[in-house]
Amino acid sequence: MSINFKMERYKIKREIKRSGTYHDIYRPELNEYGEPTGELKKILTIHGLYHEYAPHTLDTYIYLTGQEAGVKRNKKTPQIYCLFEDVFFKDNEEGEEYSHVRIGDVCFFGEKKYICTGLRNYQELNIAFDISFEGVDDIESGPKTPRKSS
Repeated sequence: MSINFKMERYKIKREIKRSGTYHDIYRPELNEYGEPTGELKKILTIHGLYHEYAPHTLDTYIYLTGQEAGVKRNKKTPQIYCLFEDVFFKDNEEGEEYSHVRIGDVCFFGEKKYICTGLRNYQELNIAFDISFEGVDDIESGPKTPRKSS
């Protein structure tokens, strides 16, 4: 069985064009010592399909946990499904070198900050990527309206 790569790419591109959304990706800026400065620099805008993944007990992958008996909470993780070439961008204006979205890059969904936790080359076909994110729970990404004291 052979795969028609052109047709598969066309189907993904068509669906992204029809239902896709734009997402800005930021990278934390570093000082001369390689430490984060707290500032974010926009590196790329990705056009892709936003979806959420919630693992459950019937999934076919295995992961190890060091938990005792207790309650385990599965939460949904946001992902962006995009074309393979859309995760690459020119690193600077002068050079010909390309970079790509990396683990640790930042995206905002609504007003909440999310950090990239992984990229997966979907079916290893070099047609599409699934970019996974994890929410950041901090004061700055919380609600903007203060609570009223009673």
